[in-house]
Amino acid sequence: MDAPGTAARPQATHELKLWPEFYVLKKKGGKPFEVRRDDREPRFEEGDTLLQRVWDPATKTYTGEEVSERVTCVLRGFSGIEPGFCVMGTAAPMFGWDQTYKGKS
Repeated sequence: MDAPGTAARPQATHELKLWPEFYVLKKKGGKPFEVRRDDREPRFEEGDTLLQRVWDPATKTYTGEEVSERVTCVLRGFSGIEPGFCVMGTAAPMFGWDQTYKGKS
């Protein structure tokens, strides 16, 4: 619920780089969270979509693989979370494997 006098903002889609080793973990269902710099406008919020495109740091190019996830919660300012960063819980793939993951089998 929003504070009196404030309106909920529309849900945002944030396009992010994702390193290949983390893509593998996400494909296996082993990484249901993201730790990111909290420097975006609009800020990361519950209900937003993270469109994570796989980035190969060796070639400095996108691989064509991607994953889309829904943000389920955002943690900021807690002990163990550095200032300027946030930890986001992410939902299992939003629409099932075929529609959420794009890339090589």
